[in-house]
Amino acid sequence: MGLGRKLRTVHPKEVNKAAYIAMKLYPNNRFIIHYMQPHYPYLSLVGAYTLKDRLKAFIHWRIIDFLGKKYGPKLARKLVGPASYVEMIAKRFGERILKRAYEENLRVVIEHVLQLIRNLHGKIIITSDHGELLGERGMYDHLKGKKVP
Repeated sequence: MGLGRKLRTVHPKEVNKAAYIAMKLYPNNRFIIHYMQPHYPYLSLVGAYTLKDRLKAFIHWRIIDFLGKKYGPKLARKLVGPASYVEMIAKRFGERILKRAYEENLRVVIEHVLQLIRNLHGKIIITSDHGELLGERGMYDHLKGKKVP
């Protein structure tokens, strides 16, 4: 099983392969190439997300769906803990490891972007997924509907 598949994400190496194939098949087209990193799942923490973690997150969000946003989040957090994998990683390994894993994701994606741009021709846009909170102000992940400076 590939690393990206094991983590339930697309590894930057696979993005590069797909980009090369697309550029070869459609040499006169424009492309937008999008990488999932730097945010989680963290490539350096293979196996850190257990089935138990996924079940907890699933139950957490079902409670919120059932009770709504007014009462659901507090009750879900009390019953099953945080839904965010980012917060789960911080609680299990510490914020220092969390931040290191984020930085490692960033390094991996930059390495693959550099490899790709050496072979680019034509009009191509390279994008990356958004960042996330890593414990700043006690917050984790990317908060829906909240702006954080």
